[in-house]
Amino acid sequence: MIKKNIQTKGTDGMFPAVPLFIRNLFLTISHRFHA
Repeated sequence: MIKKNIQTKGTDGMFPAVPLFIRNLFLTISHRFHA
């Protein structure tokens, strides 16, 4: 939980205008391409 919170904080600092669900969707798509 703490690690996820830090991850969200770091991403929010980079993309403050990107909602959480969009960030999660982007990470899911990114993971698919890498996998």
